[in-house]
Amino acid sequence: FCLDLGEVMLASGADVRAVEIAIVAVSTKWNLAPLELDITGTAITIQYAPLEGPPLVKLRVVTAEGSDLHRLSLVYQIVDELLHDDRDMTSAVEGLVEVLRSPPRWPSWITDAAMGLFGVSVSLQAGGSLPGAVGAFLLMIGAMVLGRQLSRRGIPPFFVVAVQSAAVAALGTLAIWSGVMPAGSAAAMVAAVVVLILPHVTIVTWAQDAISGFRAMALSRAMIIVLIVAGIAVGIPGGLALTAVVDIEVDPTDITLRALPLWMLLITTFFAAGATGITQGANARVMPVAIGMALVGTVSLWILKAAGVPLLAATFLVATLLGALGTVVAARVRPV
Repeated sequence: FCLDLGEVMLASGADVRAVEIAIVAVSTKWNLAPLELDITGTAITIQYAPLEGPPLVKLRVVTAEGSDLHRLSLVYQIVDELLHDDRDMTSAVEGLVEVLRSPPRWPSWITDAAMGLFGVSVSLQAGGSLPGAVGAFLLMIGAMVLGRQLSRRGIPPFFVVAVQSAAVAALGTLAIWSGVMPAGSAAAMVAAVVVLILPHVTIVTWAQDAISGFRAMALSRAMIIVLIVAGIAVGIPGGLALTAVVDIEVDPTDITLRALPLWMLLITTFFAAGATGITQGANARVMPVAIGMALVGTVSLWILKAAGVPLLAATFLVATLLGALGTVVAARVRPV
């Protein structure tokens, strides 16, 4: 049970500290102390040394990693009920088996559409136009479908990201050549899709593990991030090389970052936060909270920038504010 618990939590995007706390709490509840736990890379190792008899060592390799708030909330609920004697051992095992077999909260076509909307939001915030936003929507959906198909065939993530980036760069170049959109809009469109290809969940959990002192796990996640970034760095020039025969001239001065008015920022933030919640499996109760937090962050950043605070310092202050608010809100909102 403890191995299954750790596996589903890591595969759903939990950091090592949260996994360790959950496993130790369950093992203590079931009188499995002393128990040694080690989580390194993709392996979970548990050693139980009873007072009588030889020690028992079990190893589990986590083969998948992503972000699924729906599964995480179900697992946290099982652990909470177990610790408060609302579940016995048999019921907890059955509940965890159901979680392992449960499908994602949202079907793939909905998450693809949500990522497309996210691409629209990022494209507009990067100074793109309406054609560029539509292109970002279509390219993001195409990149998601392409990545999923390649991953199902066992292609390593580095090559998956390289192919995605190459396709996006090539299509962006062709969009400029055909006159569908100007260079600035095409650049914003490509940038939006490339940014969303980055492993955001892994970046967050990497920082959490590094801060919490789990250096080995943080190093493992850092290698994943480096490989993904390297895939993007290889894929974009590769996509441009594929379109080297296309004769186009681009004015670099046209590729500029144009700030959106506050009302447009709020609209794009609303859809971006909602899309993020859907892609990570958030339920209907969490979605309004996530959108509200995102709007607070956008307004706070806009106010700080208007007050003349440097962007880096303003971003740090807003991130700190959101972290504090998130801690308070999380204690009052229990996803079910």
